Amino acid sequence: MTIINWRCVPRLTGTRFVQKIGDQALIGVIDRGSVVWRGSAGLLCRNRSMGILMQIAKNTVVTLTFELLDAQGNMIEKAESPIAYIHGGFHGIFPLVEKALNGKQAGDSCQVRLAPNDAFGEYDAKLVQVETRDKFPPDVTVGMQFEGRGEQSGHAVVYTVTDVAEDKVVVDGNHPLAGQTLNFSCTVTEVRVATGEEMEHGHVHGAHGHHH
Repeated sequence: MTIINWRCVPRLTGTRFVQKIGDQALIGVIDRGSVVWRGSAGLLCRNRSMGILMQIAKNTVVTLTFELLDAQGNMIEKAESPIAYIHGGFHGIFPLVEKALNGKQAGDSCQVRLAPNDAFGEYDAKLVQVETRDKFPPDVTVGMQFEGRGEQSGHAVVYTVTDVAEDKVVVDGNHPLAGQTLNFSCTVTEVRVATGEEMEHGHVHGAHGHHH
């Protein structure tokens, strides 16, 4: 985060002043020896000696590392590099995790237990379909994925091939983790204000984000 127009002020509790951080104007209030900042979008941060730590709030970009484990503690996925999402209902992370992260800062961690309905949903046997093999490529194998449309919903569904017979192929439209209780553990590495372009597109640009 680039800080410009910095000016020294007396550290007196209750003193208010304006500070520009990037393209965001923040109002600072001295509180017990440090500065609490609030932006026009309600963003909060606190100046702690060497810099500014912004709190996670709506319309901030959150960068984090994470681990995803099953209910027995077995590792399912571990982020090899940080991921980033826009906080505040942009569907970039599980809603229950987003709720737990609200108000946290870089360096903070949290652990969230996700029931099936909080993660990938309950397993739906109706999403298992048996199709004729001629609908698929000649080299179709178990594990391949294809996009189709649900017969009842009409929505696009990603189907995974679970069995291949001589003239039939079994596909499953459930997420591989559907029906499972999961444990999500993460550590926040950075919090910043989302740009106008990111807000318009609904996803993060640049490092750890979406590349056009």
